[in-house]
Amino acid sequence: MLTSATIDGEDAAIDGWTILGTSSDSSGLYISIIDQTDGTYSGTARVKQGKIGEMSDALDNVSDEEIGSLTLLIENYEQSITSLDNQIYNEEKRLETLEASLTRKYAALDATLSYYENQSSLLSSQLAQLTSANLLTLRIIFCVVPFLHFSNGMRHIFLTSESYITPS
Repeated sequence: MLTSATIDGEDAAIDGWTILGTSSDSSGLYISIIDQTDGTYSGTARVKQGKIGEMSDALDNVSDEEIGSLTLLIENYEQSITSLDNQIYNEEKRLETLEASLTRKYAALDATLSYYENQSSLLSSQLAQLTSANLLTLRIIFCVVPFLHFSNGMRHIFLTSESYITPS
């Protein structure tokens, strides 16, 4: 039966003919003894890490708080989110300014339109009063200037006609 055992200079647990590593470096390591004769034995064991250990190391590398790829990825996404938030804020401010500007312009246009509608009503009413009294006569003079081209040069003929329009 085994009485004591060490792994890498540190005491290990013994269970019958099995040695169990208990230190942080040898934790989970089991060594089974085949030669069960009395005596003092020493030896070298090469241990290859299993798939679970490899995966654990890979996850440690990925999730390292300072240089792990997940940490860097999270920081990158946080910077992207901050940048997008800033862009959204700036665009909202630009749209608010545009909205205020357009509101002022359309208010001025509404006021101008209202003014001209009032002027139109006033002029229509005055024209109706003049027309109903048969006081308006419009004289329109047409000036027609055709150009005739002859072989001996340009000739101009001016025609003038007068028309009278009396509103009914």
